[in-house]
Amino acid sequence: ASRRILFVGHRFPPDGSGGYELHCAAVRDHLRARGHHVRVLAGAREIPSGASRDGVARTLRWCPPGRRLTRSQARDFEAHNRAALDAQLDDFRPDVVCWWRLGETSLSLIGRVHERGLPALGYVGDGWLHEGVERDPWTPYREQPLPLASAATWVFNSRWLRDSTRAAGVALETTRVLAPGVDHRLFRPGPTRDWRGRLLYAGRLTPAKGVDVAVRALVALPGARLLLAGDGSLEHLAEIASLAASLGVAERVTRRRAVSGVELAALYRDADAVLFPVRWQEPFGLVPLEAMASGTPVVATATGGSAEYLVPEANALVVAPDDPAGLACAVTRLAGDPSLRARLRRHGLETSAGHDRHAASAELERLLVELAAAGAAPRS
Repeated sequence: ASRRILFVGHRFPPDGSGGYELHCAAVRDHLRARGHHVRVLAGAREIPSGASRDGVARTLRWCPPGRRLTRSQARDFEAHNRAALDAQLDDFRPDVVCWWRLGETSLSLIGRVHERGLPALGYVGDGWLHEGVERDPWTPYREQPLPLASAATWVFNSRWLRDSTRAAGVALETTRVLAPGVDHRLFRPGPTRDWRGRLLYAGRLTPAKGVDVAVRALVALPGARLLLAGDGSLEHLAEIASLAASLGVAERVTRRRAVSGVELAALYRDADAVLFPVRWQEPFGLVPLEAMASGTPVVATATGGSAEYLVPEANALVVAPDDPAGLACAVTRLAGDPSLRARLRRHGLETSAGHDRHAASAELERLLVELAAAGAAPRS
């Protein structure tokens, strides 16, 4: 039977093009294709806020990180977001609520749904569940703790993220680990070819992603060219451009806006290697899996949850974070060893085959339908 499912999150495409937002949209599309009624309640950072369009109401307010609201401002912020949620609950009357990244919105919305006796599932793809407590504008004025432990079934994209969330002091009762997957209808292997020195970085251009490390590595890779496919702040883009110029590699670094779908798949297939030089603890990381599905060798740092599927010397070459020399050495190995590239390609295809987007979406659907059928949130 079809269910009425309300998604609630900080951002929703096209406002936000990170892996978390794209995964949320993919699950929404899967559920709709399966006959479920899905509505989305989100904030708006880069596009106009407003009433519902295509089932997406962008009426939540968000607070920029680091900004401290007065008690009066925080109360108004909370009241607005609570009214926005109540409007959707009263109008749409969902069978189950699915929480996505709440970030700098209102964590108290989780308690609001719990108070109304609605079952809920929270999908946690980054540190929002524990970091959000610090970013939530109402936290300094909250008198009662949030009922996070019992308010939802919490689904994490990696064991590492679940364990680190618990280690941060968030008590959780019902949890699952469900990694996102690759759309294998889109990301398919291209033909094998001789090495041409075409390197690709795909994703957000932020300091945490280590793009500067890839640029520095080019100094030791005179025959290589690096394509940066992604968006970032004007400040960081200027820093990267300045770094490339100072190192004398600017002519070998090209940047293009973030792409998705068939355009991104084509970039993966055209690359000789995909670099994933992140320096932060990556909660999971879809880029290496998409590259593997495209038959392209991966060089990565294997931090955080990405270590759960990156196997050194089998499906990827693993280097330390903040190590341009090590990154350059790994690329040099790939350039000179066709058998190594073939081995990484073969094992990468096997790894990516075990991470299918449609299977992951189907499992999330099963959990949501089970919760809706039970008709009550898990209680302590």
